[in-house]
Amino acid sequence: MQKSKLILSLSTILLATTVLHSAQIYRPKLEKTVTNKLESYLSQRTEKDVLVWIYFTDKGFTTKEDLTRILAESPKVVSERSLKRRSKELKKGLNFQDLPLNKSYLTELQNLGVKVKKQSKWVNAVSSWIPREKISEIQNLPFVHKIDLVMRGKSITKETVESAKILKPTEQNSTNEFFLNYGQSFPQNDQINSIALHEAGFSGAGVLVGMFDTGYMTEHTAFSEADVIAEWDFVNNDSNTNYDPNQDGPTQFNHGTGTWGTLGGYEDGQLIGPAFNSSFILAKTEDVASELPVEEDNWAAAIEWADSIGVDVVSSSLGYKNFDNGFTYTPQDLNGDVAVTTIAADYAASIGIVVCNSAGNSGGQGASSLNHPADADSILTVGAVNSSGQIAGFSSRGPTFDGRTKPEVCAQGVATVWASTSGVNNFGTANGTSLSCPLVGGAAALLIEAHPEWTAMEVRDALMNTASQNQNPDNDYGWGIIDVEEAMSESPMTYPLPFDLVSPISAGVNAPFINFEWDWTEDSDGFSVTYTLKIADNPNFTNSTDYPGLTDTYFAATTNASYVWWQVVAVDIDGNERFARKAGGFTYVQTTQLSGDVNGDNAVTEADADMILEHIVGNKALTGAQLIVADVNQDSEIRVDDASAIIDGL
Repeated sequence: MQKSKLILSLSTILLATTVLHSAQIYRPKLEKTVTNKLESYLSQRTEKDVLVWIYFTDKGFTTKEDLTRILAESPKVVSERSLKRRSKELKKGLNFQDLPLNKSYLTELQNLGVKVKKQSKWVNAVSSWIPREKISEIQNLPFVHKIDLVMRGKSITKETVESAKILKPTEQNSTNEFFLNYGQSFPQNDQINSIALHEAGFSGAGVLVGMFDTGYMTEHTAFSEADVIAEWDFVNNDSNTNYDPNQDGPTQFNHGTGTWGTLGGYEDGQLIGPAFNSSFILAKTEDVASELPVEEDNWAAAIEWADSIGVDVVSSSLGYKNFDNGFTYTPQDLNGDVAVTTIAADYAASIGIVVCNSAGNSGGQGASSLNHPADADSILTVGAVNSSGQIAGFSSRGPTFDGRTKPEVCAQGVATVWASTSGVNNFGTANGTSLSCPLVGGAAALLIEAHPEWTAMEVRDALMNTASQNQNPDNDYGWGIIDVEEAMSESPMTYPLPFDLVSPISAGVNAPFINFEWDWTEDSDGFSVTYTLKIADNPNFTNSTDYPGLTDTYFAATTNASYVWWQVVAVDIDGNERFARKAGGFTYVQTTQLSGDVNGDNAVTEADADMILEHIVGNKALTGAQLIVADVNQDSEIRVDDASAIIDGL
């Protein structure tokens, strides 16, 4: 155990050091502002407009003192959830990369007729389609560091092979010992040991997962209970990631629907993803129309957006390698420091996001057949195996150009069950590292649920250190097939165990007060916890009414809200908190409060007297509003007299 934790600490320090050094407050204007790649492109192509990155020298200041002052004065540019996630890392809080681009620079570009396509705070650049004759004007601007080509080409989504066979639901698992019916998705869960965590009560609850893909059939039954908190189409710049007949080809959402289902779908007897109870944000980052190449700036914009919301895990079944008409990243560029997507992925890891990315499906090309951003040094690049654990021939291999072993880990990517868009309740199988990646992404979400205190690198290292080839990694399997149960045991759990709300969950309540009830739980060492009941009129629990320090698993209370959201937080002796897996929400109509209606059934009966006597004799606690109505004679005490008063009144 000590050895494992030492490895985690060293890798975290290495990551922080690398990323901190890469953040340049000021980078001088290059002597040759137009890169060789862009220059070559312009000399060989005849298109009037070209898609370029315009990199800035700075953000309007040039010293560390200015940076410190501006960060202190800046309004909140990321969510509280993002800041909380970052607080676990060596690199805490806001950084240079979080600050917006300089407005005056953007204005000068606009005055030249430049229409910005995407902005990247992290790399301090904008992408834009510009007329080639404008390049000379732009390169002479004093704040332009360099101008480079935005890489465009075919992604690995088009190499994912879906079976035409539609799976039928199964009535039970291959063995009948598990409480969830995985159907034909049992092998892919069993191989990575996610079933053991499901049996222990973990399901990804409370973890926010970002899906980066082609689009999503959100009405599919696999997602009927999915908690989607945000979505954005980075291709068309709107909030619809579903199929849009006015914008999309008929297969646009196939790939994304499938990978999301593999990670977080839930349909009894068909498909259960490892993290079926996580919350999700959905990013549509590429157009799959055959005549349109994908553009890397969409992916970079998506991960900045995901961070701002507070994502914990990103599952990206995308990769960029075979670019437009020979203008491509070179093998030497596969070094973790060149591609924009790679740089963005590494920075995301440094601020606490577990980034999982497909290795690619170019294994037939042999060694070093990875895609970008799979060459990033701080992410989980995922290869594919079959259900027997044999490496898939198509799974891309390492090493990177600078000699690092890739992939990091593997999971099933052959005949993997996913959600099919051939029907809203159809399921099929597909082949590709696009399928193995979400299985690892789901496993990462399970680990964050079990270990909220772990950093992104600790999650990454736990999966690698416990994978099947951790003693002898190679460039086919990496560290091997993950074992999420073993990874969870890399260090003892310190937080309360998962639990659920009992009632009311969704049914309306018409009563003088509400009887809230939830499951009992304990901390990981078996010690008791206290509970905080939170009641609000909104799902974000803004300005909630809190009842802390509760020791029972029920509480009676009232509220003025007509629609009530409620949640319970278990708190152990060290102050570690775990929220119930899902919040409850229901309509509430407060009826006339009856004196003596202790059990809240809108009637005064002998049952109410019995509850008072149990409270006095049997030490059964009355809570909240119950105490008010139990004091029938209004002498500010709950005694036998109150029970007698109820009986006398009947």
